[in-house]
Amino acid sequence: MTPHKEIIEAFQKKLAADDMASDFYYGANKARVTRADNELAKKINKHYPDLSQQEKINLYAELYKAAA
Repeated sequence: MTPHKEIIEAFQKKLAADDMASDFYYGANKARVTRADNELAKKINKHYPDLSQQEKINLYAELYKAAA
């Protein structure tokens, strides 16, 4: 399954937020990570509403492979 463009963009924002979480202002950056995670989950549910849990895991694996 090829991830939708919006899902790829949301995943990239999630990775950027994860990178910032180790900065000095950890609390504010942790909130950014949580928002990015929630946004990614919303996009996945919007574009692929019938995915099983295993298919979602596979989608995340594909996103991480593409980001590497």
